Amino acid sequence: MSSQMVVYVPNLTPTLWATLRDLYKSDTSSRLLVEMESPELEEMFEDGEYNPIERFYTLVDDEDTNGNSGNPDIAWVDYSEPGDLLSDTEMIIGRQGLDSARIQIAVLGIQPLSHHLWRNEESPERIIGVRPVFREEGLVNLEVVDALSSGQSLYNEFISHLQELRAPFSTVWLDVPGGASFRCRSAIENEAWSLLRTASANPSWINRLTAEVLGREDGIFEEVFARDPEVSWLELTELAQATYGDGRFRPNHDAYPQSSSDFWTLLTTSPDAPTVPETYLRRPEKVLIVGTPHLASAWKDRLYAASQGKTKTIAWEIWDIGSINEEGLKAIREQGPFDLALEVLLGPPDERQQVLDLIVPMLEKNAQVWVHTLNLPATITVQPVPETYTAVGFGGLPPFGESLVVELTRPRNSSPTDLSKAMGVAIGLGLQPIQVADEPGGISARIFALMVNTAAWLLHEHVIQSSADVDTVLKRAFGMNQGPFRMTDEIGLDVVEAVMLGLQANIGGERYRFCPTLTLRIEAGELGRVTEKGFYLP
Repeated sequence: MSSQMVVYVPNLTPTLWATLRDLYKSDTSSRLLVEMESPELEEMFEDGEYNPIERFYTLVDDEDTNGNSGNPDIAWVDYSEPGDLLSDTEMIIGRQGLDSARIQIAVLGIQPLSHHLWRNEESPERIIGVRPVFREEGLVNLEVVDALSSGQSLYNEFISHLQELRAPFSTVWLDVPGGASFRCRSAIENEAWSLLRTASANPSWINRLTAEVLGREDGIFEEVFARDPEVSWLELTELAQATYGDGRFRPNHDAYPQSSSDFWTLLTTSPDAPTVPETYLRRPEKVLIVGTPHLASAWKDRLYAASQGKTKTIAWEIWDIGSINEEGLKAIREQGPFDLALEVLLGPPDERQQVLDLIVPMLEKNAQVWVHTLNLPATITVQPVPETYTAVGFGGLPPFGESLVVELTRPRNSSPTDLSKAMGVAIGLGLQPIQVADEPGGISARIFALMVNTAAWLLHEHVIQSSADVDTVLKRAFGMNQGPFRMTDEIGLDVVEAVMLGLQANIGGERYRFCPTLTLRIEAGELGRVTEKGFYLP
């Protein structure tokens, strides 16, 4: 390669050109050869701050006055927009710039590199695919694809070039439609639209809860709104077409609102607090939390913090009905009676109902029973609870960060006032209740489980080689503090399994098929912190 890197940039869109301009602006070892035809690019080129940049129309084989070859070392070619941009380039300057480059960098959109190579009858020997990932702050990642074996030496050469530019990049080993980041984003976005239709929740609540799951300030709907809803819908549709009917990426046509509607404004408005009769507002004195150890422990800590230590919380940690012994049962009874019981057992319906049979005799006369809805609608689980008690479902996923939101559901066989009474108790505990539909997972758990499951498919299908690399890619793409697999170690992989199997059994569809890679981890006892084995443990 010449002493000075020569980079050829033909006819990129303004966004991509601005991105490359910023990448190369402090790199004095590269010389940009720019081909432009749009007024926007002309205006960008006039900005002298980003020199040295040379504008040219004819590439020469002779060396220039500085001893540098006119033939480019790298040529960036834009495939990210619909249409054959290579043909456009041919009409302007012919094939000289592309054919003479040592490495061609294909900037990809939804379609994989193989699609474009087949369409344009290109040879893969010198072509490397790159899929840029943008957020509001600009470029956050480059997914680099060596899809069709451009040659290890050229690939390593380009990686070294990116390192010199200090560009954020990740290696993607299998070039699939949409790339790693967009596949996960499409899964979350599609699920958000499904929840919009079925969850019976204010759209702004769905937006807020997706933000809490992702650990950032803006929710998924805000991101769509910022990017342009119509563009987002076209991208989802193109991904569905490119994946040839894969049900995991089929967009929800019924739930997606029209871009002309003022509904987009409603999505980002602040959610209203529920209206609860003052007579229902009360703080329980003693709460029993019974079920799977890491869920019981997490909710005990959250209720204690939310109530500022004013409510006594007892966690009865059991893995299944078989782990209950008479001595432990007696010890719990002696601490009663309780005026609120939370059931958080990750088990089949019959075991959960047996646990409720044991809980009911320990309750006060006007007590409430909240059953988690991670894998079952509350309507099924609460059947053993007598009608004299208030029985509702709640989102049993441990709260994210400092969130005080609790998702409550009304079972079909409950009194109309039960939900209001439960909301009054939630407010008394210092929580922020919202009503959602009686379906597995609620809102937060469904979004979280879909994200983890989709990330796991990236591993299972060898798109990305390691769980740490998946976390890095998705942290950059979503602006997360932690990647999905590190979060799973804290929450528990069995929680993800419960939600996905519950959705598959109660709703169905390819979207909810549990990834086999996660099944193997569960069989090996790699649940996360609770078993001290997980993605990052030990």
